[in-house]
Amino acid sequence: MSDFRPPEIAPAELTVRYHNHAFAELACALRDVEQIGDNVVAIRNDDPLQLFRTFIAAVLLSRGVGD
Repeated sequence: MSDFRPPEIAPAELTVRYHNHAFAELACALRDVEQIGDNVVAIRNDDPLQLFRTFIAAVLLSRGVGD
């Protein structure tokens, strides 16, 4: 049996800067997203996979509005 254990990852934060204020506000509709500046949001989560999923949703949400 292996002694391998995945690394423990502390709570993480990802900062996203949008081109305009409206996209930042729209991203705040997602859980774990908080607006911290005019065009900037912070995504925070203890689970890195969930953090990544929220980031992808925030990016796709803004792309859909811009198209």
